[in-house]
Amino acid sequence: MKLRPTGHDGPDATASGQSVAGPFGVNETAELVLDLIGPTELVGQDALTLVRGRTAQGGVSVTDALIEEGAAAADGVARMLATRHHLPLVDIASSGVAADAAQMIPVNTLERAVAVPYAFEDDVLKVVVADPGNLHAIDELRLATRHPLELAV
Repeated sequence: MKLRPTGHDGPDATASGQSVAGPFGVNETAELVLDLIGPTELVGQDALTLVRGRTAQGGVSVTDALIEEGAAAADGVARMLATRHHLPLVDIASSGVAADAAQMIPVNTLERAVAVPYAFEDDVLKVVVADPGNLHAIDELRLATRHPLELAV
């Protein structure tokens, strides 16, 4: 007996290259997150409908869609990420970016990781990252410098 993901027709649905993300390109994780947010009434139903539409088009995360639709403030999302990952929250607009720190990692690496080095103290490079859950990007940052990193959001 062959096992197949739900929502696919036929015994060889996965062999034909269909995505296991769900039928019709539905992002099941995004739908689950939005279903959980709905009853809390933290985000209005109109905004949730717009966010659902944006995530259904693909290529947009729930977080990005919430920010772009004005349903969540970028600083609120940053605070949530910092809290979730037990990292400090740094406002680089007010703290500034040290020129020596900014040059310690190649720009193309920083762009891929969506990161900004903002200080270099006691042989430790302090870096703000947009997504502290992106371990691949953090590993890439660590490989790009010979200094230990201290991450922040």
